[in-house]
Amino acid sequence: MQENSNDFTEETCDDMNTFSQGNEDFSTENKENFRWSHEAIMLLLEEYRSRESSMSSGKISQKKVWNEIAAIMNSKGYDVSSRQCMTRINTMKRTYKTIKDHNLRSGNNKRTWKYYDAMESFLGKKRYMSPLTLISSTGKSSFERSKSPSPCSSSSSTCQSDSKVSRKRKAADVMEKITENRRMTEEGKDRRHKERMEMQKKFMEKLDKILDKL
Repeated sequence: MQENSNDFTEETCDDMNTFSQGNEDFSTENKENFRWSHEAIMLLLEEYRSRESSMSSGKISQKKVWNEIAAIMNSKGYDVSSRQCMTRINTMKRTYKTIKDHNLRSGNNKRTWKYYDAMESFLGKKRYMSPLTLISSTGKSSFERSKSPSPCSSSSSTCQSDSKVSRKRKAADVMEKITENRRMTEEGKDRRHKERMEMQKKFMEKLDKILDKL
């Protein structure tokens, strides 16, 4: 069946998130009404990525990780709970896997998503995120991870090395973008704070003048 659109938008992700959060209770009205901006998502991905390996290995409990991430998000002005952070990441994992599975099936138009590369940087290497066998539109098996031959021979160390370098470079590019987005967000907050302080200063000056005339 042909898809009407090949692009996964933020609205798509928000709809999935709303469905999964439907019956959950949050501590404040602000948290309940929080809408994930691009900057908030990029910060969340950066903080999760830096802790993902420790959490997966059991070095640190999941509850502690999500509490730490939520605390950082709150300190940056994003009023979200640890549960909301966890739900958002889980939703994005499902979106990533859906797109990855779709794109691996023959006969499908390639889907895109602006967070795909960021998710790929730390989920692409996980075997559980990809199906072992995919069925093509003809009903025949078209992909089998454990049996399908690699474009490079298993004895080719050069090819394997090139592949690792390529993945590392791609991950580095993604993280550079995340860091740049975070820097721009911080600069924007500083600028808005200065503007508010300047407006408050002018207001107080006008108020003083009015009081002097009384």
